[in-house]
Amino acid sequence: MTPEKVGENVYFTIPETAKALEITRQAVYAAINAGQLKATDGPGGKRIHAQDLVGYGLRTGRDPEELLKRVQEESGVELSDLLLWVIAGLGLYFLFKAFFGKD
Repeated sequence: MTPEKVGENVYFTIPETAKALEITRQAVYAAINAGQLKATDGPGGKRIHAQDLVGYGLRTGRDPEELLKRVQEESGVELSDLLLWVIAGLGLYFLFKAFFGKD
């Protein structure tokens, strides 16, 4: 499977997200339902933006190097774009924590 590209955005299906995070599809759905992982409706089901996938993976303790390697292999995007997603994902997480004091 190859993640769906819409313009400059890359979206992962539930199975692709599970593979990249090395968790089950049920765990992906649980994270979505708990509001921990953002998903949008796409053709054929839910889609997770690559930035959200990377941010969630880092917030939940995944090894950054391994996570980025798996996402890059799956999506074929440049490492520089992945690093921007990391910065954006972590930045939003820390801003949220600073303003609301919780995860």
